[in-house]
Amino acid sequence: MITRRELAATAAALRNPEELVRALTFQQPWAASVAWHFKDVENRSWPAPHTDVLTLVHAAKTVDRAAMRQVPSDTPGLDVRGAVVAVTRVTGCHRNTRCQGQCTPWAMPEARWHWELSGTLPLAEPVPVAGAQRMWIPGTELRTRVATALNQRAGEAR
Repeated sequence: MITRRELAATAAALRNPEELVRALTFQQPWAASVAWHFKDVENRSWPAPHTDVLTLVHAAKTVDRAAMRQVPSDTPGLDVRGAVVAVTRVTGCHRNTRCQGQCTPWAMPEARWHWELSGTLPLAEPVPVAGAQRMWIPGTELRTRVATALNQRAGEAR
């Protein structure tokens, strides 16, 4: 269960200009799968440039159509495009050879790098924004908008 304290602390970190924050764009259904704690490893062909970094989960405007056919249609947030849907933390990164794709059901052996994700906090409402390729730097205004969405969710949390 996500607590008000976790939501408020993450919102405060987003507002802190000293906090390293990045964003990563995911096609659907992967963005929703990360946001709602189904997916805890991201498969990439390149290593994470930063670990232990707060990362905005951005839902791309494009969709992985094959993957969409395999996820339950009632998965929250599948229809969101072009918006930040959650905040997570990239806590580690390892080569696929270390685990042979067995570190989690989400790990793909053919992906060279597995990025480990944890502490994911879905937003109460998506924050619309254009994304970018690779890991990108969100501006102050976007960070503030995401922090506000987390505070909204904290107000709803018990």
